[in-house]
Amino acid sequence: MSDVQIGSYCCRSFAFSIRTDVAEAAGPLAMAFGDLTSEASDGGPETSFELIEGEGGVELIIDGQPGARFTGVAGGVDHLVAVVNQRVLDASSATLNLHAAALVDGENRTLLVPGVSGAGKTTLCGALVRAGLAYMSDEMIGIDPADLTLIGYPKALTVKAGSRALLGADLDFGTFSVGDEAQTRWYVPVGALGDGGVRSTAAAHAVVFARRVDGARPSLDTVSRAESAVRLLLNTFDLGRFGPEGLELVARLVSTCRCAVATYDDVDAILPLVTDLLATAVDPAEFVLVAASEPSGRPIVGPINAASSPEPRRGVVAVLLEDGGVVYEPAEGRTLLLDRIGAAVWPMLDGRTMLADLADELTAHFDADADEVRHDLVSLCRELAASGFVSGIEPSIEPPHWRTALAALDERGP
Repeated sequence: MSDVQIGSYCCRSFAFSIRTDVAEAAGPLAMAFGDLTSEASDGGPETSFELIEGEGGVELIIDGQPGARFTGVAGGVDHLVAVVNQRVLDASSATLNLHAAALVDGENRTLLVPGVSGAGKTTLCGALVRAGLAYMSDEMIGIDPADLTLIGYPKALTVKAGSRALLGADLDFGTFSVGDEAQTRWYVPVGALGDGGVRSTAAAHAVVFARRVDGARPSLDTVSRAESAVRLLLNTFDLGRFGPEGLELVARLVSTCRCAVATYDDVDAILPLVTDLLATAVDPAEFVLVAASEPSGRPIVGPINAASSPEPRRGVVAVLLEDGGVVYEPAEGRTLLLDRIGAAVWPMLDGRTMLADLADELTAHFDADADEVRHDLVSLCRELAASGFVSGIEPSIEPPHWRTALAALDERGP
């Protein structure tokens, strides 16, 4: 085929154009970016992408410079889309960016749906678009630190074969698919699913974490705002750039939202529960940010016991909500969920008070069994030390990888 201009687009502050002479690539590329604004940006040059026939396959050319080569068209298309995603992220340094979908109902209430690949985010997002909600993104949502406004990125949904089957056999995505039979996927613009249109900005009203499980009965289970904050922290693209302020920003967001986990297999069965949650009034919560303190510099004193007096490690910050807390270490991106007792204990870990004395104080305050309080306090501090959040006692294990941390939250169940 002759060289085809797919379009010129602008998203956030990134402007780009796409051309191709590869017949099989023209349809998927046009659909992938069809919902982005087709106009130039006010500032900065436009980046040009060309996907062209090359020796033994296709080649991606960026601003006239030869780039990656692919033996198959699908690899070239997917790589181009991934590069655009990254460039949009790179151009969005003023916002904290989440791996999440977002949709807006007819009453201007916005649902945020974070989730890693395979969690069921796209299936739920697509079903809500079919139900008439406006679309903001299924890939990336930015949070404006000034006022918590959500910033969309309405690239087409990437629908895999499994999601297509769940969304309904009546859907007509056309013939523009990429990938082989085992991994066929479609870039689906919002108009192919529903008539709710596209929104670029909105304010969050609810956060729902998708959890698709084969054979599961549909359930929407409220989760604490503290747990929601941890889940959001683990679903960010660029948290490290924000440092301690990233935790405060996430806490501000969840404090204004209803938060739940949607477990489902049949997506149509979960929709009424999700839309009902979105229509429910939000009761904002208060939170307290506990800034990093200056450590005393005391050496590790040995294994944890009642005589230990741990303190936060350098740089560790915490946010305390009414239903729990979150501790966060920006340098390594580590985070840990605290229950209500843990949130109450954290500010009392000052590096001077022994756990035995702290246990006596908690026992009197809560009128609880002294041995049980002492045991729970030592267990909590052992977990904090193991995850690298306190000093003054020996850590015992390596802190978990973020995927392990997310899996542990899901395994706890509703």
